[in-house]
Amino acid sequence: RLRALDEAGVGRLDISADPYHQQFVPIDRPRRLARVAAEVLGPDRVRVRWRDWLAEGFDLVGESPARVGEVLRAWAGRGRDRLTGRAAEGLDDALPQRPVEAFDDSPCDRILLRGKHVHVAPTGELWPATCVGIVVGNALTHSVSEIWQRLAVDWPTYPVIGPLCRRGPVGLWQALVAAGENPVRQAFASRCQLCYTVRRLWMQRSARGLGPAAAYGIPRIPD
Repeated sequence: RLRALDEAGVGRLDISADPYHQQFVPIDRPRRLARVAAEVLGPDRVRVRWRDWLAEGFDLVGESPARVGEVLRAWAGRGRDRLTGRAAEGLDDALPQRPVEAFDDSPCDRILLRGKHVHVAPTGELWPATCVGIVVGNALTHSVSEIWQRLAVDWPTYPVIGPLCRRGPVGLWQALVAAGENPVRQAFASRCQLCYTVRRLWMQRSARGLGPAAAYGIPRIPD
């Protein structure tokens, strides 16, 4: 598979290794992949997130919930990871909290419009950079190039990306409040946690620009 990727012209291989993944994937797998990839592609074309965990980490498969929570909270306390998904809902007790207004200087235009990679869901949803759950198009109906060319021009009209590029998560928060929502939570550990929380609330009102529902722990896409 690595040779096929090399022949296809892949520039760099990124490997995920952290306690979140090692709840489900034995750590010997990313270690083996990193070793063989360095031989096939060359070490300069292999990046591991994170190499310190790859070297010193361990399996969390089968560990008790208490032990898993202890490890995840300690790792999140390093401040290197984006708190989204289950992490946004369960790991912030180890991190200092700041009010919504503290994140008002964090527009997301660079990440969303000029990121260097995308994610494609099995159902075709295309997500920009590391922002899983923000949909910019469907790769089953249009090419990634077509989707990106449209995004570069029309991003101000996108219901989620527009506010995020202009003012970051605070812009999305204010749009949600203007729509009549009154979020209970008022403090967050990071702008990504704030963004995920707001997006999850949006999903319960409208799925435009968001999905799939599983990315937000919601049983189904709203009508």
